[in-house]
Amino acid sequence: MIYTNRFSMSATYANPHSIANKAPLGWVGPTIKELTPGQIVWDLKNGKISEAEYTEKYLAKLLCLDREGYDWSQLEGKTLLCWEATGKFCHRRILGEFLQKKGYQVEIN
Repeated sequence: MIYTNRFSMSATYANPHSIANKAPLGWVGPTIKELTPGQIVWDLKNGKISEAEYTEKYLAKLLCLDREGYDWSQLEGKTLLCWEATGKFCHRRILGEFLQKKGYQVEIN
């Protein structure tokens, strides 16, 4: 099982890993840099791209990792964290759905 959630809930999950561009001040856990959104999150926040464009660009990043042979199974047992509240538009939801389509069990929060 792979879990996703926001930083404010990190204490409730085992094996938390940041997938955010920048983790909270004092964060001591690991970051999976390959899964961060990079510049596209700032483009969305600054109104340069839409949520649909963001989704397209982040999925393109994931597909590129996939073509390069990224080992998705290394995410098993981890909780992937970023900033957005549960139910809000967020790259961890895009990632979670991508992984579900690849056959992984993912709890998306």
